[in-house]
Amino acid sequence: MGAYRRAAMATLLRWHNRGCFFRIQVLLWLAVAVDEHRRWVAGRVKRWERRVRRVYDAWVDARGTKKPPRFARRRFRPHNRTPDEIEIQVVRLHVEHPALGAGQLGRAAERVLAASPWRARRFGR
Repeated sequence: MGAYRRAAMATLLRWHNRGCFFRIQVLLWLAVAVDEHRRWVAGRVKRWERRVRRVYDAWVDARGTKKPPRFARRRFRPHNRTPDEIEIQVVRLHVEHPALGAGQLGRAAERVLAASPWRARRFGR
C-alpha cells in the first residue's frame, strides 16, 4: 500500500509540475506577444504623427501663414530661474568688475544686492 501511494503521489507531482511549466510557457509567450504589439503600435503612432505633421505643414504653406518661431512657443518659465531684476543687477555688477569669477561674483552680489541669485526663489527674496 505504501509503494502504491508513493507512486501515485509521484505521478500527481509530475503532472502538477508539467501543468505549471506549461502555464509558465504560455504566460511567457503572452508577455512576448504583448511586448511585440506594444512596439508595433509605438512605431505606427510615430509614423502617423509624422504624416499628420506633414499634412499640417502643407496646409500651413498652402494657406500662406507661417508657424510661430520655436522660442515663441515656449509654454512656461523654468521654476528655478533668477528674477529679472536681480539678474540685471548681477549683470551690471559683472560689467563693473569683469575680473571676478562666478563664485566671487555671487558672493559680491550677496553682499552688494542683499540677495543671493542662486537662492532667490527658494527663500522668497
